[in-house]
Amino acid sequence: MDYATTVDPIQEWYFRIREWALVMPDAHYWLIFRMMMVMAFPTILCGYAFKNGSRSMICQLVCLTAGIFGALIIPFAHPPQHPDIKAFTLVFSAILLAVIPAILPFFLTPRYGLQNKLRIILYCGLGIVFLVEIL
Repeated sequence: MDYATTVDPIQEWYFRIREWALVMPDAHYWLIFRMMMVMAFPTILCGYAFKNGSRSMICQLVCLTAGIFGALIIPFAHPPQHPDIKAFTLVFSAILLAVIPAILPFFLTPRYGLQNKLRIILYCGLGIVFLVEIL
């Protein structure tokens, strides 16, 4: 069987993502990457505090604030030029942006009802930022 004539759906998917990453404007790339960092750093800090036995909401809010500011002060100059690295970071950031808003409220508050409200707020906030940036 000739490999050039076979259709490999995973390879097609990879090349589509790679082409999409190449034509994406740098501003959109940095938006997705920065939003992932702003969501990931506080989650890591809050998770670390939670792992060490701190369920205090004040401690979690301090970790949340420190994580957000820590992610915002990281300077980014240029997106990666290699298309494979750019595509990988975009996919990785998109996956984390889909998962982190479901995890972060668990660390911030012990009440389940408030956790659900925070999840909705985080997902809606991400959606609004995406829509405002794209439009």
